[in-house]
Amino acid sequence: MTFEYSRIECSLFKSKVLSLHLNKGTTQSNNNSGGKDVITITLLTDNDIRKIRTLSGKLRATDQRSPIKTPPSNKKRKSTSLSVEILSKSPIKIKAISRHIGAVIKGLDLREPLQQQVVQQISEALVKHHVLFFKDQTLTPEQFSGFAERFGEPQDRTKMKIRGRNCWRADHSFDRVPPKASLIYARDEPPHGSDTLFCSMSAVFSSLSGGLKSTLENLRAIHSNRSSSIIEAIHPVVILDHRSRKKSLFVNPEFTVGFEGWSEKESQWLLKDL
Repeated sequence: MTFEYSRIECSLFKSKVLSLHLNKGTTQSNNNSGGKDVITITLLTDNDIRKIRTLSGKLRATDQRSPIKTPPSNKKRKSTSLSVEILSKSPIKIKAISRHIGAVIKGLDLREPLQQQVVQQISEALVKHHVLFFKDQTLTPEQFSGFAERFGEPQDRTKMKIRGRNCWRADHSFDRVPPKASLIYARDEPPHGSDTLFCSMSAVFSSLSGGLKSTLENLRAIHSNRSSSIIEAIHPVVILDHRSRKKSLFVNPEFTVGFEGWSEKESQWLLKDL
């Protein structure tokens, strides 16, 4: 269920929870909603009213004693705990666009400040889908940088024109510490063509034979920016995403120039095959 709320009140009488209701809000069933606010309510004995502990959200417990009298009981009641899950409303919708890679995120205006819950949902969606698309956004350079800074420290702010390039690449794989993600904002687009394709390297690695996987996991690749001021780095050919626990190939035709300990001819033979 999805809830819009400003606060939650809980009425307690001795060892019984009499009511739990929402103030100033609406409810709607939606089992696919985003983040959760979990309230742990302790069922109390005698007059001992304890605090309701919350994991997130500004929730308030109020002690509204009921005038109803309950028959006395000779049995001692033990304090027990009851967990109630309230699903807070998420403004975003995430729709996968293929089996292995890509999702469209709707319901966000990236010019506005993002709640931490939304930042977390976007981060989780990136781990799951690898590529995210935010359509119909109009951003200034400052707003674009501000959005990027919610997910880490931007390494490179580059404005460039791309004309007729046709190559597979992983941005800045030649850096000693490659970036975890790239953000691209297209300001001027041609009326047709100029499509950008994306490939799931975890799906590629999963499709390989067991023998080739074992061979690749023992290799390290040399990456270079191939420019006059050469920047090079050596990285494992197979990397593990600690968030998804999935292994991926980390080579690309644009910047991977060979394998450590292999000749150029041997390296190019395997790279082309991959």
